[in-house]
Amino acid sequence: MSRVGKAPISLPEKTTVAVNGRTVTIEGPRGKLQQPLQPGIEVRVEDGVVTLHRAGSTGEERARHGLARALLANAVVGVTEGFRKELEIVGVGYRGQVKGREVHLALGYSHPVVYPVPDGVEVVIDERANRITVSGNDKQQVGQVAADLRSLRKPDAYKGKGIRYRDRVRKKLRGSQERPRLAVHKSRRHIYAQLIDDRSGNTLAFASSLESGLKGGLEGSTGSCKAAQAVGEALAERAREKGFRAVIFDRGGFLYHGRIQALADSAREGGLEF
Repeated sequence: MSRVGKAPISLPEKTTVAVNGRTVTIEGPRGKLQQPLQPGIEVRVEDGVVTLHRAGSTGEERARHGLARALLANAVVGVTEGFRKELEIVGVGYRGQVKGREVHLALGYSHPVVYPVPDGVEVVIDERANRITVSGNDKQQVGQVAADLRSLRKPDAYKGKGIRYRDRVRKKLRGSQERPRLAVHKSRRHIYAQLIDDRSGNTLAFASSLESGLKGGLEGSTGSCKAAQAVGEALAERAREKGFRAVIFDRGGFLYHGRIQALADSAREGGLEF
């Protein structure tokens, strides 16, 4: 049997489980949840203990057995204790406020960000500590709302500005004289890259698609992958001239594809190691 699926679920006081066809209803002090059953799974409730049984022993059936038990156990915890996730808003001028069933956030954009809170979830913001608490009975829903809030401004790798999980602190990227940080930034029309020694605050090398020497060979396509490749190649050449090879790549929160990937691949081909 599945090691997870075969584990019984003990029901706390004032918590009941009822099976109605292919739906399991879990009711407790915090409310009621309904959990659909996986195909081929049977639920039995005896003397305050819930056990799950499966019809066969194929790999898919064993996987469903463990999944069904985990979902049911989460529902039992949800209606008795509930779930919560905490996030932090980090950044000068970044703040949040709950207005009715909406979360209003100032996250450095030109406009406020409004997030509607779905039913079944509560969001509380400690405005003094800039801390967001998401709570509810449904573990999946609580996790999804927390992930949605974080996605509104993910923390950047250098300063950590944005919305981050309180119990998950991302290591900041810091360059040094021996291994500088290759920082990349892009706009719709241009891309920029520089080597930075964060300890001294000095820029060691720089290249961008704004340079006349690079723009001349791009035929006006400064916002293309070709331009990003040229910038990566130019920066790698200037870094080698100053004796740098090993660097720390900082994509500045941009996704690793398109122009960012083209610049990184070109820099590697030019001799930089990261």
